[in-house]
Amino acid sequence: MEDGAKEFNVPAFRENRKLVASENGGLHNPSVLLFKSSWSSDSMTSETRSFKYPRAPSVHRPTNDEDIAFMSVIELGELIRTKQITSCELTDIFLRRLKRYNPVLEAVVTYTEDLAYKQSKEADDLLAQGKYLGPLHGIPYGLKDIIAVPHYKTTWGSRTFKNQVIGSEAYVYKRLKSAGAVLVAKLVTGSLAYDDIWFGGRTRNPWNIEEFSTGSSAGPAASTSAGMVPFAIGSETAGSIIYPAARCGVTALLPTFGTVARTDVMSISESLDKLGPFCRSAVDCAIVLDAIRGKDAGDPSSREVALGDPFHVDITKLTVGYLDDAEMERGLGLNVPARALVTMGWGAGAATGASDEVEAVVDDGALCAGVVDDEDGPGDGDRGEAGGELVPPWSCGVGGALCNREGDGGGGAGGASSVALRSGYHGS
Repeated sequence: MEDGAKEFNVPAFRENRKLVASENGGLHNPSVLLFKSSWSSDSMTSETRSFKYPRAPSVHRPTNDEDIAFMSVIELGELIRTKQITSCELTDIFLRRLKRYNPVLEAVVTYTEDLAYKQSKEADDLLAQGKYLGPLHGIPYGLKDIIAVPHYKTTWGSRTFKNQVIGSEAYVYKRLKSAGAVLVAKLVTGSLAYDDIWFGGRTRNPWNIEEFSTGSSAGPAASTSAGMVPFAIGSETAGSIIYPAARCGVTALLPTFGTVARTDVMSISESLDKLGPFCRSAVDCAIVLDAIRGKDAGDPSSREVALGDPFHVDITKLTVGYLDDAEMERGLGLNVPARALVTMGWGAGAATGASDEVEAVVDDGALCAGVVDDEDGPGDGDRGEAGGELVPPWSCGVGGALCNREGDGGGGAGGASSVALRSGYHGS
């Protein structure tokens, strides 16, 4: 069967990817089989600019590894940049946590330990030479196990393919490697990217281990939530980013179709599959999306998507409005079916509901955001005491899934009954 996958399945994925993004049989354009992110050439861009990231002010290394594990990507990046911690040390912390908690959560398929220490040493050596690659430099992460990495198994979560090794590098892995990130594990996908059941068991929700994480991006959601990785990459065809993020209480981002190339990633539906990050803050999602977005020849449906820098938004150009009838659930979760609430002035420690914050409504779904109810999560210690976190306007929904541009839906609230998870925005 594994030989058959290499000879048939993987080549078929590649051919289908080309077919879906090409003219088909003289059918009218646009046809139902010609699937592109945008029909208008006006929205295409020939130049993709990286975001200008904020720098975490006055970050000091905690004495406790547990506190380090729940720091944000941008905070960990600052610790590495200022040489308060090495990438090898961080890698060791997260590998230990993966091995400690995985027997209960069943979120890891393969530890990429040798590769992780190799990549972390390379990151440390570059920094010693004065070369800093950006906020993901030396940061450990995990990949959903439908994403190919040479020399390691890509099981698709299936017993049939549990020993399968695909000898190519997925585009998203290449992008993260070039950003200096360190792969520590291949994380659980449900069997053939469906639900949270895989050949090794069923992935659990760290907030309540009597519950399962739901959705095929079960491993990325559970691992990020439990502080086993700072971030992870998952995929969605119809809910596999949204639902696990909501259940496990993390912030994830569901990009517009075509934003992130899917080269050497298992296919379920060529016109629906998307890759996106699982993080613990909206700022981290922006940083990871910036690293992985882009067009690749291996995925003809991918394109360079023009994204405004979320860290430099002119709020004077937004239409200001106020919604007094939004359905409230689980604290500050919002259900705004037709128009999206935008909250400006985000930042760790910002108080929710502050009267001096600017709330705006954007009709076209291109710009949207919400508020995170920042309840202390497992291992959070005293973080988030200020009562909430305001998330940036390029994202909509929190704790379920975030979405960017062109009206992508967000996620539903959900999760453990024993704790107050961050509530999700329900996209229309």
